[in-house]
Amino acid sequence: MKKQILLFPMLILSLVFTGCSDDDDPAPVVELEVITTVVVTLTDTNNVEYEMRWEDPDYAVGNITAGYSGVTSIPEGFYSGEVQLYNNTLPIDDEEYVITNEILEPGEGGDIDHLFFYSGLGGLVLNSLAYEDSDVNGDPIGQQFSLVGVAGTGELSVMLVHEPEKDADGMPDDQWNGVGEDEVNLQFPLTISTQ
Repeated sequence: MKKQILLFPMLILSLVFTGCSDDDDPAPVVELEVITTVVVTLTDTNNVEYEMRWEDPDYAVGNITAGYSGVTSIPEGFYSGEVQLYNNTLPIDDEEYVITNEILEPGEGGDIDHLFFYSGLGGLVLNSLAYEDSDVNGDPIGQQFSLVGVAGTGELSVMLVHEPEKDADGMPDDQWNGVGEDEVNLQFPLTISTQ
């Protein structure tokens, strides 16, 4: 009888300790940047700049044009490019207004956690696409890039992925493998014409 009395409290204690595990804690929430404006600038060999913009319709107030705006046609040839990202929910003088700065910040949460992808859709052909910047580990970021545009009409696809697998086979071959979360996924209408 004494054995049964001792076993019962031990059973109760074991259930209490196993029920208080930390395994039930929810996974930490990763906050993504608020991006309301994306500006893609292509600069040709004569230093002529061509700017394409996208404004989130939910934040396009005043004289801001919602959706896609800017150039829709450029001559064929070599271009250096860059992307700038902004958060219009903040004042211009706020240090977090320019989201690009956060993305390019070295280290955890910054440049190692972001990668841009570019591609031509429809009849748009982009040759010699190259990444012109890299993170602290020597892997590409793609905020700065270069390409050769061939005559055609279609869309310039611009995608920003948070926490991609930069070291995976085939990355960054302009094909996102689905790992991470896309923060920007835009298709700018674009015609590249013969000169």
